Amino acid sequence: MSDRRTSITGQISRTARRFSAAIAPQLARLDHVGVLDHVECVDIKVVDIVQIEEACQQYVLRNAVNFHPIDFDIVNASSTKIMRATLTPEEIVLMEGAKRVLSVELNEDDGPARVRHPLSGLKIYEFIDVGPRVDIHSAGDVLDKCSVTHEPVPCSSLLLMTGCLFTKEEYVIRKEEDPLARVTPIASYFQENHFRATWLASTEADIRLMTVIWAILATIREGFPHLHTILKEYHSRHI
Repeated sequence: MSDRRTSITGQISRTARRFSAAIAPQLARLDHVGVLDHVECVDIKVVDIVQIEEACQQYVLRNAVNFHPIDFDIVNASSTKIMRATLTPEEIVLMEGAKRVLSVELNEDDGPARVRHPLSGLKIYEFIDVGPRVDIHSAGDVLDKCSVTHEPVPCSSLLLMTGCLFTKEEYVIRKEEDPLARVTPIASYFQENHFRATWLASTEADIRLMTVIWAILATIREGFPHLHTILKEYHSRHI
């Protein structure tokens, strides 16, 4: 009887190991986002500016740092929505239709932003500020030597003075010093501040996705600085 129990236990252990070996790799990487294969640029646009205004109003009047979720549409060159990002004080959730693609864990004082798997919660990517650039680290070796650098927007001082621009800098995503994507501020008198992410036709899928994430982060931090202040205050209170 003891031998039989040992045999059954061994079978269960072997089955569990095989199951783990098959499933674990799937939970340590993000699913391919096919919708980004068919575009070479996207804009990050707030869905309802009232959501941000209400968050700012509650912060000013009641010193409140919690707010209702704020939605951002990711639209293509034809202004067709292809994805959506939802911001809460703790994280950004990126959706493709009804499918949760990933979450971005936000941190205090502009610390590392961690990209996590939607099911396992494992850290897949991490944006780390190292001074003159932001390095993008991955759990594997997909994005080794990938970084974000900032460059001045041409004629930025004049554009700022005339109200046509809200920040002086744009961002370049590089892999081994080769520029593969760019995040550029877009503003006009007729729409809210936002950033545009563009990439080369040859840019890898993972870098396209990281470029979209950086454009979302830049839109929040620089397009809506009051909202960014609320996020920083929230995290300083929840250390």
